[in-house]
Amino acid sequence: MLAVLDRSLHSSRSDAIAVAFGIATGSLLWSTSTNFGLGLLTKNNPTVVFILALFGGLYFMNMAVKRFLSRAKTFDIDKPTIKKSNKHFFKQMFHGFVVVVSNPKAAFFWVSLSVIVSKSGFGFFPVLLLCVACALTALLVYTTEAVVFSSKRARTVYSRGFTVFDPAFSLIYFLLGGYLLWYGVSSLSLKFF
Repeated sequence: MLAVLDRSLHSSRSDAIAVAFGIATGSLLWSTSTNFGLGLLTKNNPTVVFILALFGGLYFMNMAVKRFLSRAKTFDIDKPTIKKSNKHFFKQMFHGFVVVVSNPKAAFFWVSLSVIVSKSGFGFFPVLLLCVACALTALLVYTTEAVVFSSKRARTVYSRGFTVFDPAFSLIYFLLGGYLLWYGVSSLSLKFF
């Protein structure tokens, strides 16, 4: 949610929608992989959880530090702060994808859901349909968020409180990264003690 909000306010609606597509793609990956077997790997192997948490935590902390160090002194609602490139849509989409895939909480959510689905006795195609429906729901929710928060009104409110909101975003990213690192280490250490 923060990734879409960040892109909506700091870049453009199209960037935020690209992040939403990445989140939906990551949701599709998690839902299909856990419902078709990968869930057992994350459920029974704390090393995998540790690696996901380490990668996710470092990624969020990196975003926090970059945001804090490069933040502008003022916020111009008509000028995006994220530079565009030829492959910009896919870069933003990849950002959303990494946010979801590197989140061990997302993995555990899909693992727990896969346990329910596997006990239901559904066949291959109903489960696949459920996975696609989850991804489409994520796309709808996060695209709606992108449209709402990239509106002129939302960006105006943000620009008025920029000196408070932007450091707050940096702090939230940093704390989220720290939490993921702590979660990964604690999940690994619980197995060995």
